[in-house]
Amino acid sequence: MGWLFKKYRYLMSVSFILLSLLSSNAVLAADDSTDQLKAQIKERLEQRAKEIEDQLTELEERERVLEEEAKNREERLRYLEEKKRELEENARKKVEQQMEEQKLEESKLNEQLNTSEYQLTLEKLRNFKPIEQQVEYASANVKVYYGENTVVFDQEPVIVNNSTTVVPLRVIVELFGTAVIWDDNGKIIVLEKDGKIVVMQIGNKTTYVNNIAGNLETEPLLINGVTMIPVRFIAEAFDTKVQWVDETRTIHITPIK
Repeated sequence: MGWLFKKYRYLMSVSFILLSLLSSNAVLAADDSTDQLKAQIKERLEQRAKEIEDQLTELEERERVLEEEAKNREERLRYLEEKKRELEENARKKVEQQMEEQKLEESKLNEQLNTSEYQLTLEKLRNFKPIEQQVEYASANVKVYYGENTVVFDQEPVIVNNSTTVVPLRVIVELFGTAVIWDDNGKIIVLEKDGKIVVMQIGNKTTYVNNIAGNLETEPLLINGVTMIPVRFIAEAFDTKVQWVDETRTIHITPIK
């Protein structure tokens, strides 16, 4: 507000000078020949004094508006800070809840995998020795949609052997909300949702859905340290519709209601 104060001082100085001039001209009042001139000077001084008064009023109003705006900004900042804290707290609680739910789901899945039926399957996979073969892959250059939302990948999907699109496992887990267990001994992936259990293995085209064996066109792979799995197979395994649009190179995954 310093500029307002300086302006105020300036206007007051001008006002003082004008008042002094008015007093000086009052001394000349005895000279009748200057009456008309004095009247004109007085009128101009009064007009100028009115202008100064109007300018001061305007400055006061502007100062009031600026103070009000500053107050509103402070209130807005306080509101935003409170909203930020609220959102952060809600996000923290949501993450904690999701972690608890995931632990519960993984615990239930572990119980199911501890049955003799699944233990035989897991043991068979742990003894699997993948055949060393060259796998050719290239950037798929595709977009994937889940419902109306674009799926964002940390590592872009790739096309394997010019036929199958594979995507990062982590994105699939988040997308479908599946429980997941990783068996590092056999590089085995176990996914579960709504009672359906899918078992896959890195480098192995054999897969199990509810412990029934089947074959994949392309096996899960490790690419740049990221586990990649066939998007069509896993989407259809968890009862979602998959559509490939060649013209736009897009994959549309639609939940079946």
